[in-house]
Amino acid sequence: MRTYTVGVVLPPGTYCEQTYSAKSPAAARAMAWRDVNSAWEISFKDFLRIARLRACPVPADDGYGYVRRNYGVDPKVGARVRLVNEGSSSGLEGEVIYPGPSTAHVHVMLDGRKHHSIVHPSNVQLI
Repeated sequence: MRTYTVGVVLPPGTYCEQTYSAKSPAAARAMAWRDVNSAWEISFKDFLRIARLRACPVPADDGYGYVRRNYGVDPKVGARVRLVNEGSSSGLEGEVIYPGPSTAHVHVMLDGRKHHSIVHPSNVQLI
């Protein structure tokens, strides 16, 4: 899993930049398009014309400050975890991904899945 920043110039000349954890640059672009498309109805083809992508390191503020302060769990982007008390997902393993600027949950890309899961911090066990 790598971290990418996608920048987009939206009408009327507004610049928007967001960081994503994804398996590939194409997956990061698709995630960014879904976010942009929810507010601005734009085709993927048109989105590709206005979007710029670059690989980047995980931001210094990894978005898990709230989780550390309130749940005593220290998720690190890229760390391997196992889910507990998550019903049918209990016992599954995956990788912690960058959640965005702030979150109260842990974002996990489970092995073999295409989309990440959002998990309560008390249901994540570092392995």
